[in-house]
Amino acid sequence: MIQGGVYGQTSEISINDLQTPTSPGFVLSDQTPSSVSRPTNPRSLVASLLTLQRGGALELSPYWLLPIQKRSDLTFSKYINNKLPIIQTLSISTTSFRSDTTSYLSVGARLHLFRIYNKEAEILNDRIVSLLTPKLDQNNQPLPLDLNAIEMARDSLNELKPVFLVEIAGAMLGYSPTNNLDQLSNARNGVWANFLWRPFQSLNVIGLTRYINNNNQKEFSQSAEYFDVGGSLGFESNKNFTINGEFIFRNDLMTNINTHRLAIIANYKIFDQLYITGSYGKNFGKVDNIIAVLGVSFAFANEPLKIE
Repeated sequence: MIQGGVYGQTSEISINDLQTPTSPGFVLSDQTPSSVSRPTNPRSLVASLLTLQRGGALELSPYWLLPIQKRSDLTFSKYINNKLPIIQTLSISTTSFRSDTTSYLSVGARLHLFRIYNKEAEILNDRIVSLLTPKLDQNNQPLPLDLNAIEMARDSLNELKPVFLVEIAGAMLGYSPTNNLDQLSNARNGVWANFLWRPFQSLNVIGLTRYINNNNQKEFSQSAEYFDVGGSLGFESNKNFTINGEFIFRNDLMTNINTHRLAIIANYKIFDQLYITGSYGKNFGKVDNIIAVLGVSFAFANEPLKIE
């Protein structure tokens, strides 16, 4: 790592994405703006609010909560070349929301099982290292750094995202019909996988497979086993805005009854730590199936990586 005042300011980058992902607990409850969660880089700590559902979620990534001295050997080059970033991307979350008479509480987790960046990431990393390396003129005097070129290269590096990624997630959802914690019981469990392919930096395609098991609770209609398959197509118009369309087909493995979800989701970044998500469409089922959700997420920390 390059040392020194100006070097120290330019030898780190963040790995933040445009948006924070939806908590697995919200995904499992079918009360989320997006049922196909776009895999993103982890944040140390994220708080999410679904304003129309009177609920919230707290998600943390244990690795990024470690003191920076404990992960000081992690560089950007090591990060992007790690195709199995399980420890670095593991996050754990808890979610709660309520209706007029019922409270819901869930725990969930997610991680990146497999990830690939394109060669451009390593090329840009090498370019920044070269720009940061002190050079001498013919009189052995240090040449000034090209700060504009360094900043442009850093911005390009920050915008790079994986071209292919496999994320797995799961959650358990409990409910209390009396809003009493003593009467909390398990209502739904689920596991799923998201497969992200990014043919261009501004376009992402996500495939989804998911298994859900309902216990015999009236809040989720009846005892059931669901298998979901679907996907989403997303476009990033600039650094602050994305729009996604998603379709999910659901089959009840016990009754062979089919239903689907169709929604449009928009995300807007107010600034690096504040994101707003809105969704409109049709949810699963034949009754109470209008999706009209507004969500807010707060990310409390940046995740810097060294360049060397």
